[in-house]
Parts: sequence; C-alpha cells; structure tokens
Amino acid sequence: MKVKQFPIIFLTLCITAIFGAKAAEAASLTVVADGLDNPRGLSFGPDGSLYITESGIGGNGACLPSPSAQLAPLCIGKSGAITRIKDGKQERILTGFNSLGYLPIGSEA
Repeated sequence: MKVKQFPIIFLTLCITAIFGAKAAEAASLTVVADGLDNPRGLSFGPDGSLYITESGIGGNGACLPSPSAQLAPLCIGKSGAITRIKDGKQERILTGFNSLGYLPIGSEA
C-alpha cells in the first residue's frame, strides 16, 4: 500500500465503523403470469398491457433428430402463443403458432 493511499483508506474504514454499512435489502418480487409455455419475449403495448411470446412445447407433428441434443426427437406442433397481461388478468390472445420442441416434455422449444 502506498503512503498516499493510507489516509483515504483509513478515513473510509473509520466512517464505515462509526455509521455502519447499510445491509442489502431483499428484493420484493410479484408473479404477474404463470403457466406459460417457454416464454421468450416481453413487450409493453401503448395501453400498458404486457405481451409475452411463448415458443410453445412442440407437438405430435413431424419429428426429426436434433443435431445438438444426442439425436433427441424434435417435433413440430401448433403450441406457440402470445399472452397478454392487462389490468392484472392473464389471457392468451393469439394461439396456434408453429412450435418445435423435444419430446416428450416439450423442452427447449
């Protein structure tokens, strides 16, 4: 430690010891939507509504081996959607978009 830095460090330690460091406060979280199928994007509309894009879970359509997940089957379906949160109410407003996911659980869609 350089001699010139010592007074600054000492002063900082003294102030911290006298006044104490403020403890970090826990964040307060509120769930605004649940039951979403692989949510991807968020956007606010002009009326303040929150729009959430859901990539879905795939489906029972045509399947092909995944090039990256040890050849797990990727299957297509129509489970993609857009959900709107308006005035505290959750509603899927558009459904039936193409979706591709790993069977049987529809992950990584």
